[in-house]
Amino acid sequence: MAGWIKLHRQIQEHWLWNKKPFSRGQAWIDLLIMVNHKSQKTLIGNKLIDIDRGERVTSIRKLCSRWGWSNTKTKTFLKLLENDHMISVKSDSKKTTINIVNYNDYQMQDDTKNDTKTTDKRQTNDTEATQKHTNNNDKNDKNDKNDKKLPPLPPKKINYAEFVKLTEAEYNRLVKQYGQDATDTMIEILDNYKGSTGKKYKDDNRAIRSWVVKRYEDDKAKGYLRKNKDEPEAWDTIREWLAEKEAGEKHYDL
Repeated sequence: MAGWIKLHRQIQEHWLWNKKPFSRGQAWIDLLIMVNHKSQKTLIGNKLIDIDRGERVTSIRKLCSRWGWSNTKTKTFLKLLENDHMISVKSDSKKTTINIVNYNDYQMQDDTKNDTKTTDKRQTNDTEATQKHTNNNDKNDKNDKNDKKLPPLPPKKINYAEFVKLTEAEYNRLVKQYGQDATDTMIEILDNYKGSTGKKYKDDNRAIRSWVVKRYEDDKAKGYLRKNKDEPEAWDTIREWLAEKEAGEKHYDL
C-alpha cells in the first residue's frame, strides 16, 4: 500500500498507547516519535554535542521502562532494527544514540509531495465550480469570522513519562537550560515520586522547576545519581524522599 500518514505525538496520551508491554510495531513507531524533528544541541555531562534530525540520545534503561521490556529484549530489538538497516545505534558508558535511517521517508517536511498532481487538478475543478458562490458570500464570511473569533487552544501536553506531562515547548526549554540527560533524569525523579506516592500536580513543569531541579542537583552532589545509566533502577533515593515527607518535608501543590 503506497502513501503515508501524519501521526501526532499526542497519540502517547491515549489509553490504548500506554498499555504495556509494547508490541514491536508500537516500539518502532515510538522511536519515530521520540527522535528529534530538527537538529539541536544538548549538554551531556560537561560536553555540548549536536543531535541531528532523526536522532535521539537515550539509554537502554529508559527504553526498558518506556516499553515495559527487559534489558535483553530491548537490546535484541534494537539489534534487529539495526541489522535491517532501519536504525543505527552508537553506545558508550554515558548514553545510547539512536539514528533513524532515512528519517525523511517517514516524516517528510513537505507533506504535499505524493499528492501534488491529484490535489492541483482537484483544486482547479473546485475553484471553477465555486467561484461565483464564493464571491457572493465573501462579505458574509468576513462578518462571520469577526463574530466567531475564539481564543487559541492551550498547547497539548505530552506524556514524557508514565506520570509526567509537559508541552513540547516546556520540554525543549528544559533541555536547552539543563541538557537532555539532566532533563530526562529530572522527569524520571518526578515520575518515580508521583508513581510511589500518588501525588498529583496541576503543572508538572512548575513542579520540576520548583523542587525537582534542586533535588536533582542535591542528589548529583551527594553521588546518589547512577553513573551508569543502564544499571537497574535503585529506589534508595525514593525511600529517602518518603522518609523526609513523613518527617514533615513539604512539596507545595502547584
